[in-house]
Amino acid sequence: AGLIEELRQPRRLNPEAGRIETLTARERKVIEALVSNESGTPSKEIATQLNLSESTLRNHLTSIYCKLDVSNRLGLVLYATKHGLGRVSNPAE
Repeated sequence: AGLIEELRQPRRLNPEAGRIETLTARERKVIEALVSNESGTPSKEIATQLNLSESTLRNHLTSIYCKLDVSNRLGLVLYATKHGLGRVSNPAE
């Protein structure tokens, strides 16, 4: 009976895919910058790379943290790596 009930239930979408879809293009760029930079890169340097003010970068990070349910930059980088967000820069490019 358990299998039949399971088959009758509508398929649940991957909740992580839903979270990721809520990210804006700019938020994805912020994530890419965080993933491709060395850990500990200051916010000022990342903001400069993205042509943003530090305040705007902080606002984007706060929004990303809420959307992905992470609490800090390390959590974000781990989440992004696990779910294929961002990419590590390739020196050959």
